[in-house]
Amino acid sequence: MEKEVRTFSPEETISLGENLGRLLIGGEIILLEGPLGSGKTIFVKGVAKGLDVPSSIYVKSPSFTLLHIYHGRLSLYHFDLFRIKSVEDLDTIGFEEYFDKGGVIIVEWGKMLSSILNFHLEIIFEFGNEKERKIAFKGSEDLIKKVFS
Repeated sequence: MEKEVRTFSPEETISLGENLGRLLIGGEIILLEGPLGSGKTIFVKGVAKGLDVPSSIYVKSPSFTLLHIYHGRLSLYHFDLFRIKSVEDLDTIGFEEYFDKGGVIIVEWGKMLSSILNFHLEIIFEFGNEKERKIAFKGSEDLIKKVFS
């Protein structure tokens, strides 16, 4: 299933992520794609909020560390693979170790993984007019219907 929405501010993008975060039960793998500055990390801030990560925790892009872990109702494993060149490089960061931890895995810049992993959701961010973002959800019909009900 696919559903496209538009947001017009960072706050709307956070709210969309928060709605998704409230529905997650653990074990989900979510892929985020889109150009730099298109709202991926802003969206993750919302997911963290929906997972009850304390507001005192600053959610930021793990571009240089590759992974940030946030603890709330569920643990959120936020990967950024922008600097990873191949699937084989993932062994060096222990990527697969996080699959069985019962948390939520969100991967920015993980398109290379689509051939080896089954994602619950793939979310694609695009620039629209001025502050507008086009956000396309692809994947689990049940989860997408819940997010937008």
